[in-house]
Amino acid sequence: MPTIAFEADTSAELVEKALRWALETLEAARYASAPGPLPPGDPALAQIIGMIHGQQARRFLRDVAERSVEGQPLSLADAANHFGRPADPSAFVGIIGAVNRPMRRIGGRRLIAWDAATRGYRMNSEDAHEVLRELAG
Repeated sequence: MPTIAFEADTSAELVEKALRWALETLEAARYASAPGPLPPGDPALAQIIGMIHGQQARRFLRDVAERSVEGQPLSLADAANHFGRPADPSAFVGIIGAVNRPMRRIGGRRLIAWDAATRGYRMNSEDAHEVLRELAG
């Protein structure tokens, strides 16, 4: 049976290393099997955005889309400052869930993804352009 070992000076550091490894592993598996983006102008993306009613979820979606258009992630630190939440990925689970649940149900994939390498959130650039177009209109 395979074994994974982590070395740390404190239990908090050990948990952080193990969590980072788990998130990176899960993220790599998701990216490997993720389908491509919906075609631009696909009515499904407009329908999905229309299903997102929470003000914070829509603001978070816009922030991630604006950064993703530029090829940048919305860093965890920036998100924490902007939304007044702790700089912890679990602090945004509810907001991201409000966006990703309808996308998974209709589009078959996530719209916002955690990027463990940059410790931030991002989306496909084609999706980001469509999201900004839909939110502006």
